Amino acid sequence: MPSCKQCNTGFEIADEDRKFYDKISPVIGGKKFAIPEPAMCPPCREQLRLTWKNERNLFKRNCDLCEKETFSIYSSDKPYLIYCKDCWWSDKWEPLDYGQEYDPNRSFFEQFNELLLKVPKFAIHQNNNAENSEYTTSTTRNRNCYLISSAGHNEDCYYGIFMPRNKNCVDCTHVMDSQHLYECVDCDKSYNLAFCHNVKDCSDSKFLYDCHGSRNCFFSYGLRNKQYMFRNKQLSKEEYEKKIAEIDFTSHSVVKKLITEFSEFRKNHTYLYYEGMNNENVVASDHIFNSKNCAYCFDCNNLEDCKFCGWYNDSKDSYDVYAFGYGNEMCYNSLEVGNAHNILMCASSWDSSFNLYYCFSCHTSQDLFGCAALKHNKFCILNKKYSKEDYEKKVSEIIENMQKNGEWGEFFPAQFSHFGYNETMANDFYPMSKEDVLKYGWKWHDTADEPPKADKIIPASRLPDKTSEIPEDVLNWAIECGETGRPFKLISQELKFYREHNLPIPHLHPDERYKQRLELRNTRRVYERKCAKCQSDIQTTYSPDSSEKVYCEDCYLKEVY
Repeated sequence: MPSCKQCNTGFEIADEDRKFYDKISPVIGGKKFAIPEPAMCPPCREQLRLTWKNERNLFKRNCDLCEKETFSIYSSDKPYLIYCKDCWWSDKWEPLDYGQEYDPNRSFFEQFNELLLKVPKFAIHQNNNAENSEYTTSTTRNRNCYLISSAGHNEDCYYGIFMPRNKNCVDCTHVMDSQHLYECVDCDKSYNLAFCHNVKDCSDSKFLYDCHGSRNCFFSYGLRNKQYMFRNKQLSKEEYEKKIAEIDFTSHSVVKKLITEFSEFRKNHTYLYYEGMNNENVVASDHIFNSKNCAYCFDCNNLEDCKFCGWYNDSKDSYDVYAFGYGNEMCYNSLEVGNAHNILMCASSWDSSFNLYYCFSCHTSQDLFGCAALKHNKFCILNKKYSKEDYEKKVSEIIENMQKNGEWGEFFPAQFSHFGYNETMANDFYPMSKEDVLKYGWKWHDTADEPPKADKIIPASRLPDKTSEIPEDVLNWAIECGETGRPFKLISQELKFYREHNLPIPHLHPDERYKQRLELRNTRRVYERKCAKCQSDIQTTYSPDSSEKVYCEDCYLKEVY
């Protein structure tokens, strides 16, 4: 069993993994270049990829081409040319102008980093079909949305992440096909919920955990097709409505107490060893649905023959890919790739691309090696154009050199990332201190919040307790987060949402609210554990040290149904 070169943990490389590496090993100029077995364990490999993904931090910055103010995932102190989305996609500049000759006497990664330092960056990963949704990133086809990311086809949604096809949802994480949700995590096809977690096909409820097909329920867990349940007890319609009417959900103090109580209350529940449905031969995974022959996949849908993937959808034959999929095949060790075939060790490249190796932000292209920002191109190396024959000869030379110095098959080094570790998704899933990050030779971004333009700053503790008592001019105030002291402002749309849904005004900064929702989900580490009922072996994201009663699927179904 090999040991991870980063954390020294032993990890398994299965025979099926070796078959996959052989299957995707590219043939160039008639010669097959074997993808080597990975030198790092799966969590460290994902951590490395995520050091290249800033998902939620946006900064004001001027476009370096049109000079108009824009929003960017790159802070103003980053040493890159940044183009707004209109300029980046335009024909006002030519990425091939930045082409450079490969030097066989130097590290490929060092030369690729030099290219990345020169080529203009896409200010924000946002589809052109967005409407009134400028403050969003990694998004497509959204309307009237604010500070959401990894989200598409949403309308009137604010402060959320991993959100496909929703309407009027606020402060949500991993919700889809839902409407009128607030502070919800891992919810699907639901309506008018608040403070719910792991819920499907539910409506008109608050404080639910692991409930399906239920409506008009409160403070309950493990429900299946129920109505008028109150603290897991069945009531009549009249009894339920009377009890609900006695609770003032507009009171911040009341709701804060309920959140604490519910966290303790649901510990009595029996937990399924993983979250997922309609899967076949799926192991060591969590939050995976409608998939077949997959392992170590998290937050995934409609996959087949995939392993070590995260936030990946509608794809097959892929290993070690984080985001996003939708038609991918034969992809490996990549970040944010979509609608693509045979994409190896690439980042932020999509739209009908194939045969890309070590490319960054390349689209609708084929047969590229070590390129950045190319569109509708082929047979290029380090942004320099070649004939097919010269391309294959030069790529063969580069790979042979990379094999000699141990670069071939590795993802881009973290020290060349465009972001500080604390700006990236890596810090969300694999948090590290600044001291430890710098020990690795990685980057850290120290920055102070830009002071909000406000008539006054008020501590959250001084806000009126009830929403009905909040004055309209609160929109002109900055509120100091009750946990971190960071100031934040409300937008008019969210204030309207709280009033219409009888909810309290938040006392925490949006980043702190996101952090607390993230803490409700298990980590992406898989542990060996025994079913608490039948003692059969299970692989689960619940640590053996955790106190939850975790059951295998057979025992869980008998318990719930």
